[in-house]
Amino acid sequence: SLDRWIEITEEAKALKLHPRGPVIVTYHVNPLDQFLGKDCLIEFAIQVYHPRETERFRTFGGFMAATLIHLGRYEEITAKHIKLISWINTHDYEVAGPVSEEFIISPVDVNNAEEHVTKIIIPVRKKEGN
Repeated sequence: SLDRWIEITEEAKALKLHPRGPVIVTYHVNPLDQFLGKDCLIEFAIQVYHPRETERFRTFGGFMAATLIHLGRYEEITAKHIKLISWINTHDYEVAGPVSEEFIISPVDVNNAEEHVTKIIIPVRKKEGN
């Protein structure tokens, strides 16, 4: 939701925090469920310099991940998710955490959807025995 996106950015500003990267949306469901009309827990986050030690802040990263860049309309990103999950499965990896999307160039940045850039991030680990 663009409303939540703007809200989290404004909240960071109100707390006098300085963003250091784009918004990241994490889907706490099985991969692809966010596209199937199922209820899902969605987390919006913004990276900031010098986070404070509270439950509202947590680290992101430090894990092995398969990533893919999607260029263009968000409505067409499902195919890229499927392609990335297929790559994970055919290279002896398995999904090891919730899927995230990092909105590098977003609707907040440019109006032309063909210019949007979204990074898909899927935490992975090698399958047992491989």
